[in-house]
Amino acid sequence: MHKNKRSQLELIEFPPPLYRTILEATGSPLRAYYEVSIYRMTDSGYLIQKSSGGQKSKPNIETWFRPNLQQALEKKAQLINAKLNRKTKGRVYTTTED
Repeated sequence: MHKNKRSQLELIEFPPPLYRTILEATGSPLRAYYEVSIYRMTDSGYLIQKSSGGQKSKPNIETWFRPNLQQALEKKAQLINAKLNRKTKGRVYTTTED
């Protein structure tokens, strides 16, 4: 039996991000990653998008809106700090900033 493959349409075409931080767990067998990006919206405001997952899995994507850049940068910092400053022992990440 032949399976129909459907692809999801891109609903919003995102411009390149203004800011992006990528955390990669180099010691992880599945190359776990955590990426936070800030996009400027055409009309007004900013989107903060968090994408996380592994090399062989679909990404988990969450998005937040903030009306100004200062609030968007604060949300980005909050997300990154929550990932890096855990009290429990976890993965060790290498960080890349754009």
